[in-house]
Amino acid sequence: MNVKKWMLTAAALLLSASFSSSANAQQVLTEGPLNEVKINLPMALAGNIELSYDRILLEDLSLGVAASAAWEDSYPYKYAVMPYTRWFFWKHRGQDEFPGAGFFIEVNAGFFGCKYTKNTTVGLKIDSEDANGFGAGLGLGIGWKWISKSGFVGEIYTGAGRNFVSATKDDVPAYIRSGISLGYRF
Repeated sequence: MNVKKWMLTAAALLLSASFSSSANAQQVLTEGPLNEVKINLPMALAGNIELSYDRILLEDLSLGVAASAAWEDSYPYKYAVMPYTRWFFWKHRGQDEFPGAGFFIEVNAGFFGCKYTKNTTVGLKIDSEDANGFGAGLGLGIGWKWISKSGFVGEIYTGAGRNFVSATKDDVPAYIRSGISLGYRF
C-alpha cells in the first residue's frame, strides 16, 4: 500500500472511530463556553500570523480551522487554511471540569499557497526561478491543551501532513503544523 493510500485510510479510520465511540457514549454539548479563538505566537514572531477557531462538540472531540498569512517574503507558505478535528483522551489534574482539554491527537487537512524554486533544464544548463504553487494534503498531529478557570487557553502542538497536489509535490512534499497558541474560550 503506498503512502497516499495509507494516510487516507489512517485518517478515515481515526475520524470514524472517534465519531462513533464518542457519539454513542456522549451527547453533543450545547451549554457552557464551547468556542475558542487563538493566535499562534511563534509563527507570528517568524513573520506569519495564524489564527484559529475551535468548537467543542463532545467532552473529548472538537472541530476547528486555522488560517494563516505571511507578511515576510522569506516564509515559504504565503497563506494556509487548515481544518482539523481533535480527539482528547487524557487530562491533567485540575482539567477534569473542562471539555476539550488535555492530550489530543489531531487529523488535519492543509490547503496552502507556497513559494518554491522551479528548476528547468535547457541542454546542459539548469535554470532556477521562483514560482508560486498550491498544495493540499492530509496530516496528523499531537498536542496538549490547558484551560484556566477564567477561560484563557494555552496549547502546544506539532504535526505534519503529506502534500498530494502534483503541481508542487516535487518541491513541497509536506507541510508542517506546529505552534504554541494562546487564546480565550467563550
